[in-house]
Amino acid sequence: MRCQPLRRALSVSVVQRKKLNICFTISDVDWQITKDIFGIAASIATVLGGFAACFAAYFAYSGVSTWQKSIRLQKRYDYIEPMHIALDGMLEKRFAFRSSVAKYSEDKINYREFSENVSAFTQYQSDLKRYSSLLKHELSSSERKQLDRYFAKVNDGFNDFLGTKPVEVGSFDKRLESFNGKHFVSAVQEYKGYLNSLK
Repeated sequence: MRCQPLRRALSVSVVQRKKLNICFTISDVDWQITKDIFGIAASIATVLGGFAACFAAYFAYSGVSTWQKSIRLQKRYDYIEPMHIALDGMLEKRFAFRSSVAKYSEDKINYREFSENVSAFTQYQSDLKRYSSLLKHELSSSERKQLDRYFAKVNDGFNDFLGTKPVEVGSFDKRLESFNGKHFVSAVQEYKGYLNSLK
């Protein structure tokens, strides 16, 4: 029976020693190492913050460039739509324009009727040139060259339709096509197709 209290006393002293050892170890911490660890953690946080700032700048730049691109596309659309209207108007008024010019040179039309027919066509023509000029500012150099090429085809087709372009000696069908403005119509359709591809 005496052994029991002795064992208890021994176990209590061992526990107290362990507690003392723990307290001793905490007070014996090397604070220089702790400062180094916190310094390393702060450096890592700074580097991660730098990466986060770079990603934020990249996303901001891509957002701005997307916004600029959408503005450029909207401008293109705003210029192309009136060009379509002008081209359709030119097609619609082409016969009245040609007839009025022919009649006026032969004094077979009064000035009021002539000016109505001619001014309607020339207004569409003026709109086409104006919006074409504005559109060019929004295009790359290769797109501008293509636009000029299609515009030149429209002018050639129109001159062919008016009869101001020299007529090649050929069949009656070719002359009839020129008279009806087939080349002008096809040139306008090609031009409109190219404009649609720019939207």
